[in-house]
Amino acid sequence: MLEINTTDDFGKVEQEILLGQCYLSTEVTAKLIFPDRFYLPFSSLHEKIFEVLDNDDIQKAVIIAPRGFGKTSCVNLAYPGKKILFQEKKFIVPISNTATQAVMQGENLKRELLQNRMITRLFGSLKSDMFSKEMWVTSTGTAVLPRGSGQ
Repeated sequence: MLEINTTDDFGKVEQEILLGQCYLSTEVTAKLIFPDRFYLPFSSLHEKIFEVLDNDDIQKAVIIAPRGFGKTSCVNLAYPGKKILFQEKKFIVPISNTATQAVMQGENLKRELLQNRMITRLFGSLKSDMFSKEMWVTSTGTAVLPRGSGQ
């Protein structure tokens, strides 16, 4: 993985290389785009989680890891963030145990997409006219509909 100091300016070629690495890897996206959330080194179990997330042949997976491991951050922030930024999905449904938790995770993702300096720098503004808590749509047309597991 390419190491960079995100406080430095980088040129067009470096930006294209970084974007290419992010496009190919949720792990790289997590470290580069969301460094405030993913500031600790990843373990081999994290790497396995990212391998599963990045493998489009795997449609269902159960992720079991200790409390505080970062499962929610990987699955409800880094992964959908990457899919939204690279316009790989047009409809994302973050699911959590309850509707309240799902909305909270959706709001965390929305806040990152709107306020994260690296996102703004690399992808521009994603704000659109439809940004409620129950459902929101990015400026690139990806709809996010947070739901509780029973909904």
